[in-house]
Amino acid sequence: MPQPLRSDYSLIFGAGATRQARPELMAYLGSITVMWAEIEAMLGVVFADMLGTEARFGVAVFLALRSEAAQKDVLRAAAELKLPGESAAKLGLFLKRLRNSADARNRVAHGKWGYCLEHPDALVYMDPKDHLRHRSQQPAGTALHGRAVAEWMKKEPDLVLYRKCDFEAIEAQLGQLQTDLAQLWVEQGFALAGPPADPAQ
Repeated sequence: MPQPLRSDYSLIFGAGATRQARPELMAYLGSITVMWAEIEAMLGVVFADMLGTEARFGVAVFLALRSEAAQKDVLRAAAELKLPGESAAKLGLFLKRLRNSADARNRVAHGKWGYCLEHPDALVYMDPKDHLRHRSQQPAGTALHGRAVAEWMKKEPDLVLYRKCDFEAIEAQLGQLQTDLAQLWVEQGFALAGPPADPAQ
């Protein structure tokens, strides 16, 4: 589990420097982001199959929605109209699990990442909002390094250590979601097809 970090350590932020110092851990950021994108793409496929002959127009609307939450709402509404009750309920539960996983993914995709010299086995997460709040308090053109930043680090941001096991736990969670979504897609196909025809007829 990610651990809070006191800010009186030697901290370095910046994608280039962090990639050089912690290449194995930085690779997890890309992997997790790609896994989430694959889940989002698969949800689009599920939606398209649900609409059948209306898929071309429905998917255009789906893709035009900017918010992930809005896309999930549309998907949930379509499931309630198109799928049998049990299949719609399963998809609804899946979307709830996906929402519960979103915070971990959002930190990975949108966080400000760095490293700590005293913790060679970890990356350090900082909420970009903390960085922006600090930046807004500085005169224009002020360099974000040196003693001023060191002093700010001691009192301002919430810093969190992420180790290999933490990234692997996120990957495992997303991997299970991928597997379960694929199974839902197969089950949905059978549900949309309806019961098999009676060969005696």
